[in-house]
Amino acid sequence: TLTRSATSPRDYIYTLTQEWPFSTQTHQLSYSIPVAFMKSTSANGLGDVMFNYRYQMPGLGPRLAISPRLSLLTASGNVEKGLGGGAWGTQVNLPVSVRVTPAIAAHINAGATFMPNVRGTLDNGTSVKRAVNTYTAGGSIIAPVTMPVNAVLEYTVNNIGEIAGDGRVVRETQHLLNPGVRFAINIGDTQVVPGISVMIDAAHPGAPKGVLGYFSVEHAFRT
Repeated sequence: TLTRSATSPRDYIYTLTQEWPFSTQTHQLSYSIPVAFMKSTSANGLGDVMFNYRYQMPGLGPRLAISPRLSLLTASGNVEKGLGGGAWGTQVNLPVSVRVTPAIAAHINAGATFMPNVRGTLDNGTSVKRAVNTYTAGGSIIAPVTMPVNAVLEYTVNNIGEIAGDGRVVRETQHLLNPGVRFAINIGDTQVVPGISVMIDAAHPGAPKGVLGYFSVEHAFRT
């Protein structure tokens, strides 16, 4: 994925996720590597890398998919540059997908991130550590426009914690609406899926927050 902020100076965040089945598709291991180019703060570099385990629940039939995920967040991002939390943490995520009709799919997702020792700097320059948690929930619907093009509409709510200058953990709730399109290109047993969406602040919809680009390559898997 690649996100670009709508306001100038532009901020760019690129994330590479590589996921592989572990023995079978029931168990999947992956990692996510974020790299940021923050022109607004002149900070560039690696963010907090994540290592993930996903369990694809079997026996749910062709219309339902549930894939809980457990992730380990590393402290690889530079906290002084604002590229990471300066602490290790864990994340849990529960996505559920339902095929409403043969052509329309709906998704819901809920998750939480727990970071017990996030580093922050007070107004007087003192360094502190606080437990900072983030909670997310969202839903989306995917419908065909003309095969193989799909329209995508996603709505997410993010409740984010942050260390304030007086040492308190303050919280902010973001409401994001992402309308977009994606399409699939089949090359033998491999499928390539590019997509793009506009990120809109649903609480202040006057101007978009940015653009999200998505590019996925799904290789064939054989047991």
